[in-house]
Amino acid sequence: MLKVEPLSDARTMPGERRVSARRGWAGEKNDFFSILLEVWLSPSMQWYHEPGTHEEADMDLDAFRQMVAKNPKGFLGRYGLGHKLIQEGGNLEEAVEHLTIATQLDPTHVASHLHLGRTLISLGRKNEAKPVLQAGIDASRSGRSNGGGDLVPEMEALLQPLG
Repeated sequence: MLKVEPLSDARTMPGERRVSARRGWAGEKNDFFSILLEVWLSPSMQWYHEPGTHEEADMDLDAFRQMVAKNPKGFLGRYGLGHKLIQEGGNLEEAVEHLTIATQLDPTHVASHLHLGRTLISLGRKNEAKPVLQAGIDASRSGRSNGGGDLVPEMEALLQPLG
């Protein structure tokens, strides 16, 4: 059995909630699932399930630009840069460029289609948004995507007024 306790040390910032999982008792069974849980709850993995508590979750535009410069055909850099531009009120045309490439690199990533479709609509490019949103819906419903089903209602709502 694992002992889960709050972690407070120099790595913990004020307001952060981190936990540590440790083997708490001598002689306890160290099976695969116990070890997996320990790794999952470790502070080094905390950024994955609590965005904003680790520097990877707070990458800035320059970091994404560097990712794209190093690997122009990398999905993560393209999607991350496009999404960050939208979040920070940056150049939407540039966001469209990166998100378009992201949807080409991974046509099953539903969130890429949603963000690209939304951005195209906000730029008044509604005819371009229709096939993008429909492709995201189709990818989600086909089972090819790894999740994204929760985004389908929003994409359908965006498509409705477009006719």
